[in-house]
Amino acid sequence: MNNADSYQEEFIKTLRVSGSKIAVSGTVISNNETYLVLDDGSGNITILVNNIPIPNGDYLRVFGRVMPGEDGMYFQADVIQSLSKIDKHAHKKIKEKIHDLLQ
Repeated sequence: MNNADSYQEEFIKTLRVSGSKIAVSGTVISNNETYLVLDDGSGNITILVNNIPIPNGDYLRVFGRVMPGEDGMYFQADVIQSLSKIDKHAHKKIKEKIHDLLQ
């Protein structure tokens, strides 16, 4: 896989509408049949899903694209990965370290 095919993991607070492949991870704080709201501690974003039942409180990584919406921006999910078996605090610290190194 080359870089053009890969997803860049970002914090929600840094997201911009770009059409680029992005991955975000966080906790589901709200959901229904068509969308869920993911919170990563830096912010939250609405993620469009297609009839995928995901309970509130689940820790996920979502791969997709940031798209413009009527009330700001939303995230169009391509792939949803459960991270429920990992330590979310350790995961966030690792993401912060990587983000700092790449700046």
